Amino acid sequence: MTVLEKAEKQIDDGECDEAIAVLRKAESYDEIMTNEGFKIAELFGGAFKVMGDAKRAAAAYFDAAMKDRFLRAQRWHLSSYIFILHYLQDINTKELYDKLTAYENLFADVEKFSPRNFAHDKIRIGYLLPYAKKSSLKNFIRPLFTKYNRDDFEVYVYTFSTDGDEFTDEIVANVSVFKILSEESPEEAAKV
Repeated sequence: MTVLEKAEKQIDDGECDEAIAVLRKAESYDEIMTNEGFKIAELFGGAFKVMGDAKRAAAAYFDAAMKDRFLRAQRWHLSSYIFILHYLQDINTKELYDKLTAYENLFADVEKFSPRNFAHDKIRIGYLLPYAKKSSLKNFIRPLFTKYNRDDFEVYVYTFSTDGDEFTDEIVANVSVFKILSEESPEEAAKV
């Protein structure tokens, strides 16, 4: 197990202080920082998120985006950053809107699918997860899948991973639809 895998496991187990100590030590190694600096920042974000420190989590995710050299990964880190911004109490509406607009601009090259109109008895809410396994994120998203009003809403969860665990089972038991999209093309997945 690498140092970063150890820190990730500690975060998943709720041992965030220990993970932060491991990550601080990893920051002292030039080779790790050169090749994995973005991952260290991402793990700091995860640890701070679990600890409820939204301000430091947001800063860490933004740092991960700035350190990563791949646009797709930068988008992922900034998605986490935008998500955490909603927990900051001192952010105003305009500032949040500006950050969301800047984030949207990262997808200017992506073809948009045309909107479709639907008429359903209940409001349908869809969540797209890269994986539906236990992680530090589960502390934030569990209520979205378990504590909603089933009389008014239907919850759909889509994931790209076939891996599962007890958290996956909990999601499946509580949502209207759970679908793995690992085999579909982007066009087919969008239609689903």
